[in-house]
Amino acid sequence: MPIRKPRRPGFFPALVSALGAAVCLAGCSPAPRASAPPPLNFPVKADIVTDRAGIPHISAGDQRSLFFAMGYAQSRDRLWQMNYWRMLAEGRLSDVMDNSQLQSDGLMLTLGLEARAHRTWDQIGENSPLGRRIVALTAGINQYVTEVNAGKHPLARGFEITHSRPEPWTPVASIEVMYLQGLDLDLDTQQLSRGQWVASHGLTEFWKRWRLSEHDVEYVTAGLASGPASGAVSQAGGRFPGAGPQLAVDLRSLLPAWGPGASNAFAIGGSRTASGKPILANDTHLSHSEPSQWYAVALEVPDTLVAAGFCVPGLPVIVSGRTRRVTWGVTALGANVSPVWAESLDASGHHTLYEGHWEPIREKPLGLRYRLGPIRFPLFWIKARYTRHGPLIQEDKKKHRGYSLGWYAMSDLPVRLRSLAPETALSAADAARQFQDLPTPTLNVIAADMEGRLAYRTCGWIPGYRTAQEPLPLDGTSRASEFPALIPADSMPGSDSPADGYFVNTNNRPAGASYPFQIGDFFMSYRAQRLARLLGDSRHASVDSMTAFQFDALSPQWVRFAPRMLGRLAERSLGPEAAKAREELRAWGGLPDSQAVAPTIFRAWFYCAARRLEANGYDGYLDALLDDRVGAPDSLRGERLAAVLAESFETAVGMLHKKFGAISPAWSWGRAHVAHFVSPLEGRAREFRPDPVWVRGDRYSVNVSGGWTPASAEVTAGPSMRQVSDLSQDSSMRVSLPPGNSEDPRSPHFADHLRTWAAGRWFELRLGAPSASDVESRLKLEYGSGR
Repeated sequence: MPIRKPRRPGFFPALVSALGAAVCLAGCSPAPRASAPPPLNFPVKADIVTDRAGIPHISAGDQRSLFFAMGYAQSRDRLWQMNYWRMLAEGRLSDVMDNSQLQSDGLMLTLGLEARAHRTWDQIGENSPLGRRIVALTAGINQYVTEVNAGKHPLARGFEITHSRPEPWTPVASIEVMYLQGLDLDLDTQQLSRGQWVASHGLTEFWKRWRLSEHDVEYVTAGLASGPASGAVSQAGGRFPGAGPQLAVDLRSLLPAWGPGASNAFAIGGSRTASGKPILANDTHLSHSEPSQWYAVALEVPDTLVAAGFCVPGLPVIVSGRTRRVTWGVTALGANVSPVWAESLDASGHHTLYEGHWEPIREKPLGLRYRLGPIRFPLFWIKARYTRHGPLIQEDKKKHRGYSLGWYAMSDLPVRLRSLAPETALSAADAARQFQDLPTPTLNVIAADMEGRLAYRTCGWIPGYRTAQEPLPLDGTSRASEFPALIPADSMPGSDSPADGYFVNTNNRPAGASYPFQIGDFFMSYRAQRLARLLGDSRHASVDSMTAFQFDALSPQWVRFAPRMLGRLAERSLGPEAAKAREELRAWGGLPDSQAVAPTIFRAWFYCAARRLEANGYDGYLDALLDDRVGAPDSLRGERLAAVLAESFETAVGMLHKKFGAISPAWSWGRAHVAHFVSPLEGRAREFRPDPVWVRGDRYSVNVSGGWTPASAEVTAGPSMRQVSDLSQDSSMRVSLPPGNSEDPRSPHFADHLRTWAAGRWFELRLGAPSASDVESRLKLEYGSGR
């Protein structure tokens, strides 16, 4: 959608321009932030056995020792990453990186994420079940930090590169990690970009695309409840004049490379499997990053807890994994939880209008410091500004307009999260319920148990909108646009299924047409439709077939659109290279392989055609265009659809020629579609970026690979981990974790999962101790008064 440049920079551009004047200020050193950790007040006895895939298997006689050792293991493999996340959350990243991180620091300080984490920790409490886990994890992290600072372990390469030292961890830092995950998965300012599109094309055109594409969504659960989305959308937009500007800085660009937040989770009941027991698969689709956002681990307290799977470094919870009785996985819900309000400013710029009265804008100095060698210059004039709705993220003083960002998780609502322990669940329903009090990120949870039961729940703080959000910023001057109340936890979408059913969630709509709340926008559920078809046809599913489903790479847009697009192109006269490319497409069946050039050509063509037809993201609208059910957009100025598709095809071929030369094996999918894993340190040392690998699939296949052919050959998003758990096999699960379980390029586990992951293979992760032949190292921990 076209976006116009704002006339007046807001907070973040102002920050950039302010830095030039910073050198004339008096310097001062940053104040220390962390004190020494408290002494360990409980005895610890635990064993960490690391397998040949770099995954720690932790066993202990009690849960405090277990989670202490979990923190110790996380620190051994991911201490720099955890420190990086903490500095990011607290708005101090520029202290360890460089001045380019000042914008990110400004965002975090403006949102007040650290203060929110403090309030949340106070509400969780150190004596709650979750609080006790976090306290023990914190003690384990700090034990390792103490030993590193005493020279007992080598300093992680990331600290060497940034000339920094690890700080003592705190329970609040763990909560900050949770909010960072939520910020990246839940933050969405699409009302601003949509508002610009509406300003150019009008609300009628927007709702036409919306309605045609919304009914493209399928709700899939238990193989039974499938139907079109609710048509309850509001068309009353435009109560507040004007459209949102493009943000001078994309807020998501200031966060770690985690998004886009898509994922697959699917489970099949015992009556459809060869073993008679359920099987669950989960792969979370995030940006390719080094190190991974996930950390693989196995935990055991004999007769109490035996579990394995993936946790987030800094948190004492297996988010996706299994026990001997239960398995569970997650996807991002994608709820609308971060609306934008259009504010009316007075001439002074110090007040906003609300219900006919002027309210003062609150200001807070951010405390940013510009780094010049060892000296930090305070940027005392840079302040955050707040309305009743949240921080002002953009201002246009000429038009007396501002835009405020809201996010439910940052509100002052009390957090009721006291326990988060899916590893202790005895049933599928109990495992799914463990997440229900989580305020952020908003998630779908799917679980299965040994009795053959499946469960599906959604969680997170979701506003109870009764209709679709308008494509414009909300009217900040009116009470009618205030946040609605949260959807009660017991009213969130969810259901259970019999043993003969299945569940699929691939970020598709979580509830059917009768559900009373409009949770979010759910378009193009290709993955859900494909998996529902595969699971629905299964009568003897196995762990091998579920693994194959997870790696399915059929291009759904090829299946849906190629016959009609090629039909329109068939009679057109094309240049020699484009004609040759057309023949390649005619011979292709939609399954990519590394030697084929057809998938590269199709992705480039579809990209160019969707942009030209203003159908980007609205495949239902493109369907209607190809079937002549709607007229072409006004921007085509009467051109015939066949001519536009031919022009787009020539454009795509020209772009590929410019990037790769004449049509040849250089256009093959294996060269034009490779995964790159990005590290925040790669600009300082090439060793932090693993070699790229070819990946199957495209942006909409079950095996997602989020590339931007032809604009770039780099695939920057896709499955950030994979797990498949067959409950008939009570001692292991299949996993892959690209690029590896360690953050340190000197470790053999820095990128040892990468090629296995790219090829659709896996490692066996055993519950409990690994087999003797699979042991790489053993470590015994004994600390505290029981030593």
